[in-house]
Amino acid sequence: FTALVLMPLAWLPFSGAFAVMTLVNVGLLSVVLLFLSRKLGLGKDQSTWLLLSTFCNFGVHSVLLGGQTSIVVLSCVTAFMFAVCTRKQSAAGFWSGCIFFKPQLLVVPFIVIAFKKLWKALFVACLVLMVLGSISIFIVGLPGITSYLRLLRFYGTTESGFGSYPQYMHNLRALLQYYAPFSYARYAWVALIIP
Repeated sequence: FTALVLMPLAWLPFSGAFAVMTLVNVGLLSVVLLFLSRKLGLGKDQSTWLLLSTFCNFGVHSVLLGGQTSIVVLSCVTAFMFAVCTRKQSAAGFWSGCIFFKPQLLVVPFIVIAFKKLWKALFVACLVLMVLGSISIFIVGLPGITSYLRLLRFYGTTESGFGSYPQYMHNLRALLQYYAPFSYARYAWVALIIP
């Protein structure tokens, strides 16, 4: 289904598609920042620091310059977080299902929903997941899904390849992959995030 969402970009020349994706990313990022500032009741100084830390962040620059879709996922995660905090179960379920846009992140909202005992949200999330999964199978078929899962497994079990370079990423898992022997890095990462 991600291919279906991004397909209109393929109708444009590369420069046009890049410009549209950049505008979408900047627009979504602006909405997320405004949403965070208002929902968290940030004062003027706090909002300024939020903006400063966002636009001085290498990851944000990388997403914008690379035309990546991470800000789409950030929007879904932000909406999910506030829906869970306000116990809006239908919205929490919908947004957690939408995080399927990046399947490797999907388990986190399901764990949150289960621990918060938001059973209606879990039901809605499963429905959204089934609909999006069915659309995905319809569009690319089971061989396409199998190949995608094989790629995810490859990225999760090798040090780098095809643009997955942990030494350039700014997260705990990448830091451990870079400094610890690769065969131990995933266990150290799990040990650090569980407490």
